[in-house]
Amino acid sequence: RAQANFPLLCYNPVITGGKHLKPPTDEQRFWPEVFKTKKCWLWMGFRRRGYGAFWLHREERWIAAHRFSYQLSKGPIAPGLHIDHLCRTLNCVRPDHLEAVTHRENMRRKPRPSHCPHGHEYTPENIYQSNVRSLICRACFTIRSREFQRRKHGRIHLIGLPPMSNRDKIHCKHGHE
Repeated sequence: RAQANFPLLCYNPVITGGKHLKPPTDEQRFWPEVFKTKKCWLWMGFRRRGYGAFWLHREERWIAAHRFSYQLSKGPIAPGLHIDHLCRTLNCVRPDHLEAVTHRENMRRKPRPSHCPHGHEYTPENIYQSNVRSLICRACFTIRSREFQRRKHGRIHLIGLPPMSNRDKIHCKHGHE
């Protein structure tokens, strides 16, 4: 026999004792996947790259959980707008924490890291900035360049400095240059 609350989500007449129940709506399936804390409402279902993902049965497609939550509470999202998490928690679906903004505004609000993944501080003297808003650590770049030069030529040659003398060359364990 089915449990008292099980038939609400089940529409198999064998399990429900011959009753034909309507399948749950997408909204009825959505909210049980949300864990509400004092600050955020966290999506506990399937996630992709930190963002919640929800399957829409009627449309047979995936949608970001925060976009679905926004649409349920505030209506359709205008074309060209992105949903920004004001709380910066990627799996938060609390409508108060979501705002429709342009892509440019969403990127402008994105917090910039203070250090590179290897722990070097991002200061104006220690960064290259590419045209796609990514930061490149000069210290890490120098280390990678030295390693590349060491592997390729068996020596380190830095721009602006003279090449190392032959005695400073690195030899393989068999004595080859």
